[in-house]
Amino acid sequence: MRIYKRNCNLCGKYYEGRGEYFCSTECRNIASNGYIVLFLPDLHLESNKEQTKAFKTVLNFIDKTSPDIIVWGGDFLEMSCFSKWNHGKPLLLEGKRYIDDCRIGREILETISLRCKRQVYLEGNHEDWLNRYLESHPELCGKLDLRIDLGLNDIGIKYIDVNTPFSIGKLNFIHGWFYNKYHTTSTLDKYQNSIFYGHTHDHQSIIRTNWSSREPHMAMSLGCLCSKNPHYLRNKPQNWINGFGLFEVRGDGFFTPHFIPIINGIFSYGGEVWK
Repeated sequence: MRIYKRNCNLCGKYYEGRGEYFCSTECRNIASNGYIVLFLPDLHLESNKEQTKAFKTVLNFIDKTSPDIIVWGGDFLEMSCFSKWNHGKPLLLEGKRYIDDCRIGREILETISLRCKRQVYLEGNHEDWLNRYLESHPELCGKLDLRIDLGLNDIGIKYIDVNTPFSIGKLNFIHGWFYNKYHTTSTLDKYQNSIFYGHTHDHQSIIRTNWSSREPHMAMSLGCLCSKNPHYLRNKPQNWINGFGLFEVRGDGFFTPHFIPIINGIFSYGGEVWK
């Protein structure tokens, strides 16, 4: 019998086995019966800062509902230690340690793995700061590795390189390509298929009907789970909103998207108030 070497159509994990599309019977059954995907954007976690009320509420939601798949939408860590914007500004780096941030991040990922076995980690532009830092400090290559330092392989989390989309059924996710005023239009023009992302920290959407397939294609940004007033904004106005994406995916791969805004650490879904 043929042995396949590919990525699972549901969880994205690479496997070698007899399954033509899925790494396990469980994944195949979930895909055929429908499933829930959470897209959690832009946490910007730092060990020396408290997690936002919005994220704490999402953790409670995950604990009670056990979604089938969680996609971390990039910028899971702030990565201040490697930011070019902090170069030459030692005051901004006081108390910040990359390894401490990874330790806290790993604890979160391990805890969530008890409620959701299928997690995917999209590399954001902040994680990419480490790649750029290593380009200037090659002596540290092999010493600093985000996949290892977060324990992603140990936990069983698939890592997607920066600017690379990840697909589940007819769903496509990316950290984000654009930051202009009409970024959803730019994203849909480039991708030509439904795609959801974070990066901009705001909520914006556009939908078009594909002429040949008659299927709707949409691009949507899904807010953020970090502070809406970080120090570098210095209280300037912006359009950021705390929130996340929840997708009800049918067995045929089609889906219903929900943007869940979180106001003061509270949101409503499924007839319940979560806080």
